[in-house]
Amino acid sequence: YQDFGELTGRYYGLVTEYKTEDADTVFVSLGSAAENIEAAVDYLRERRGVTVGSIHLNVFRPFPEAAVVKALAGKKNVIILERTDEGLAGDNPLARDIRVALGKANEIARAGVGALPALTPAETPRLFRGAYGIGSRDFRPEHTLGAYEFVVGQTARKDGKLAKDGETFFVLGVDHPYAVISKDKPSLF
Repeated sequence: YQDFGELTGRYYGLVTEYKTEDADTVFVSLGSAAENIEAAVDYLRERRGVTVGSIHLNVFRPFPEAAVVKALAGKKNVIILERTDEGLAGDNPLARDIRVALGKANEIARAGVGALPALTPAETPRLFRGAYGIGSRDFRPEHTLGAYEFVVGQTARKDGKLAKDGETFFVLGVDHPYAVISKDKPSLF
């Protein structure tokens, strides 16, 4: 990464954190979705006064477990957005790897030894998982805002279920019973 940074002036770590220092809710994403999410983070902070941030993974393999655990420690909610949906899997790939990393950190806290930062259950965030861009559909600001609104209890999925009902999965941009979308449709770009 250092050589690339010196050539281009752009420096990347394993993860890029955006306005996460004081955030109680953070989005986690891969790829180009990060720019859309960061615009929505700015909008949510400026217009609604909420403490929300974004974490963008720059590396997926090997999975940066320690960096992810450190970035998510102490957060209340984590909204994992992926451009895939593996319907028969317990989680989509990014959510699965994050859940495993947090689980390992919890085990290390109990055992008192391990290679990752230790994480107590009180420091472990609640994970929400969303699929976007299914069938090459657009990923719009109202989708990111809808994901946030669902997590904090302001919006229900199309099937009427809420996060307080124990639901943690939703879809964005498609007509589906698990779909969430905000009524607020700002132009952020």
